[in-house]
Amino acid sequence: MLQILILLIFGKLQDSFDNYPAWKWAVGYVLLNVILSRVIDISALPVSIISSAILGLYAWGYFVLLRRVSDSLLLWLVILLVGALLPIVAAINVVQDLT
Repeated sequence: MLQILILLIFGKLQDSFDNYPAWKWAVGYVLLNVILSRVIDISALPVSIISSAILGLYAWGYFVLLRRVSDSLLLWLVILLVGALLPIVAAINVVQDLT
């Protein structure tokens, strides 16, 4: 839940705060998630690196898409909300398929 809130906040900030490239916002998002997780198990380090890379690529695409539709407020809001919830829905579907 905290990751979704952070993604929504970063989505709004990157659109209105400053004109940094979207990849810098994505890297900041991933780093903040890693810092907030506080639990890094050395044995799970490869999994953590892979999941952080996937999360970073998703956030980068998400932020780029938000910038491209910034002219249309309704479309921007839909993408902001659906894009933040999409990883949760995908994770739930993967867990259901595994059980």
